[in-house]
Amino acid sequence: LKEYEKSDNFGMYIKKAVAPDIKLTRDELQAHYEEHAAENTDPEMMRIKSLVFDKRKDAVDAIDKLKKGTDFSWLGANAEGQVDPATKGLLRLEGRPVTVRSLPENIKNALARSRAGDFRLYESPESHFYVLHVFDIIPARQKPFEAVRQEIAKEVYQEKTRQTVELWAAQLRDYYPVEIFRADLRK
Repeated sequence: LKEYEKSDNFGMYIKKAVAPDIKLTRDELQAHYEEHAAENTDPEMMRIKSLVFDKRKDAVDAIDKLKKGTDFSWLGANAEGQVDPATKGLLRLEGRPVTVRSLPENIKNALARSRAGDFRLYESPESHFYVLHVFDIIPARQKPFEAVRQEIAKEVYQEKTRQTVELWAAQLRDYYPVEIFRADLRK
């Protein structure tokens, strides 16, 4: 109960004494947005479909057919030598967007420098041969400022509140003996 009262009192103090002095400007928010551009960026994504074969030769033949214009879906339904889709541990790439950084490192390497429309061969550690069709690349892009403005405002507000509380605490220490009981509040 005493901890709750202290927390409640501290919250009231912040609300009454600190919060009214905190003002956020568009320039501050814009500066924070630019300084933290990486945090406000949608990652690069790819839309990839895959076929999985038991033998390298079958996968290479499939890539040759695809490069000559064979429809990917038709080939997936008719190509010989494909691994049973129920096989445990198969990577399923069905054309939904996936972030490039979420892909396993060895697949990222196989897809390096790919462009939309490319076909790549990837051999898995389980000795399955994947035919990867990159049919779309969605480049990384920074989210518009207005889309993340509220989130940025919260971050900047919290940081300014923390700085103000630290300033007040330093001033209190100069005038009054202060004993800190919580280790996480010590400097």
